[in-house]
Parts: sequence; C-alpha cells; structure tokens
Amino acid sequence: MATFVQRGDLQWQAKIRRRGYPIQSKTFELKSDAERWARKIEREMDAGAWRDTRKSVVGALSVKDLLEKYQAEVTPKKKGSDQEKFRLRVLANSRLAAIGLDKLRVVDIVEFRNSRLKTVKANTVRNDINTLSAAIEWARSELQLGVDNAAAQVKKPSPGRGRDRRLQDGEEKALLAECSPAMRALVLVALETGMRLGELCALDWLHVDLEKRTARLLDTKNGDGRGVPLSSAAVSAIKSLPKAKAGPVFGIAARSATVMFSRTCKRAGIEGLRFHDLRHEAMSRLAERGDFNVLELAAISGHKTLAMLKRYTHLQAEKLAAKLG
Repeated sequence: MATFVQRGDLQWQAKIRRRGYPIQSKTFELKSDAERWARKIEREMDAGAWRDTRKSVVGALSVKDLLEKYQAEVTPKKKGSDQEKFRLRVLANSRLAAIGLDKLRVVDIVEFRNSRLKTVKANTVRNDINTLSAAIEWARSELQLGVDNAAAQVKKPSPGRGRDRRLQDGEEKALLAECSPAMRALVLVALETGMRLGELCALDWLHVDLEKRTARLLDTKNGDGRGVPLSSAAVSAIKSLPKAKAGPVFGIAARSATVMFSRTCKRAGIEGLRFHDLRHEAMSRLAERGDFNVLELAAISGHKTLAMLKRYTHLQAEKLAAKLG
C-alpha cells in the first residue's frame, strides 16, 4: 500500500510497503506525480513484472565510483572538506576501490583497517572507516541504492588518547621571540582564548569589539557561531596589529599559518609542538585557575559537549584540593 507524506512546502514523498518486496520510496514536487509513480509500481508488482532497478545500478558501481560521486556532491558542502577529500583519496587509492559496491564485504574493510593500522594511528583509521560508512549511507538514503553498509558493521580501532602536549619551561618565551609580529599576535590570542586556528584566521575586524573585549565567531568547527571573551592580554595582542574597518584580523590563511608556525618552532628549537596544542594549553590554564566551571569553559572553548572537557576537570579538582589545604 502506498502512503504519501509532504516534505516541507515543495515536496511529496511516496512510499510503498508490500510483503515480499523491499520498501520503495521516491520524492516528487507534485503529489499527483507521486501518486502516478506509486500506481505504476503497484501495477508492476501486481503483474509480477516489477524489478528492483536499484540492484542493477549498484552492480554497475565500484567503491571508487561512489567515493568520486560523494566527493563531488556532498564533500564540498561540509566543514573540514579538505580533510575529508584527503580521506576519500586514501580510500580511492586502496584495494577497496576496485570492488563492486554490491560485492563489498565486512572482511574487505577489516583487511583495509588492519593494513592501515600498520602505518597510521588508530584515530586516522577510525576517520577513514567513518568516511566510507558515510558515503555508503548517503548512497542508501539519497540515491536509494539497495546495498548493505558493510563499513558500519566493522569494529573500529579504539580512539587514542587526545594529544596532551603542554608548553614546557621556557618554550613560550622562545617561541614568541622567533615569531613575526602577526604570528606573535596569533599565538598570544590562541593562548589567551583557546580559539582554533581556523577560527582565528577567519576572525574579521567587523566582529571584534575591543571596548567590550569580545570577538564573534561566525564560522566554527561545529557550525554554531559563538562569542569569545577577550582577556586584557588578548586585547593588547590584537591592538598591536594594523587596524582596519573590515577584513581578517591576522591577515594569515590557516594553511600558511600552519607552515609558519612549524618553521617558527624549528627556529626556536621546539620539537613536537603543533598550533592546535596551544588550544589545549589555553584550556588547561583556564581550568587550572579554578575560576571557571565546566559550563563556562565550554562557552569559552566552543566544545559542543561537556564530555569533551573531561580531560580538564581533573585539573580543576587538583586546584580545588590545594585550596582546601
């Protein structure tokens, strides 16, 4: 029996459920078109002439075909698209690529997982498998392809512990001494606010209020804008930059900043430090102060769930214990 559900103001979805057949659904702009399509499918089922065309489409697709289609139609709309493109490229160059989508088995992905774990970290492999799973799920829901999501059935490697790199004695001073003026301001604001590199590089003068000591982020990792309080040290660092009415505050693209930071660390004789470690350093310092509760830390950092801040709560406990005497 066919049912018809309105999706928003402009679409109607027809869905056919009949014993012995896979569920069929399709979306149309007009309800009359949805009804016409449903009648046609039901007549074919009644006559025993219906064939699941999705299977023939799936059989013609390889994993690589799907990855390319997914990258062209879905990835560009995502935040972090560059990282996803890299993961898709890894998958497309793997032994999985030549396998037909309808022939992809759990064991194939297990072999990929085990081989990849020999060269990269567990979190990288988790992300690879999650990307493949997302592409297959997209094919199932959006392309209506009748295929199992083998990637969703694979046991993923346990997530490794988050990086715990803190600045050591003398490293901050050595780092700042080797920074250009713009990089120095970028590093100082990162240490004072815990903002991500992408957020800092996207920060516009239009959204900075030095009198109220606030910065407004419109483009964040989790997609939600947020206000960031600026310490007096952060304000001083921003004031050291050439003022403009609009445009990027720091005038450095994120990719360039990553390269510049790496070179600055090398000149300063600092090993194993990434720019993102400054965010961890900033949040650790705020937690160690003991002035902020977890909700306030989340508001400052932009962490979407409190669970993400668990690594900092033990620092607060240690500080409070010291106060107790």
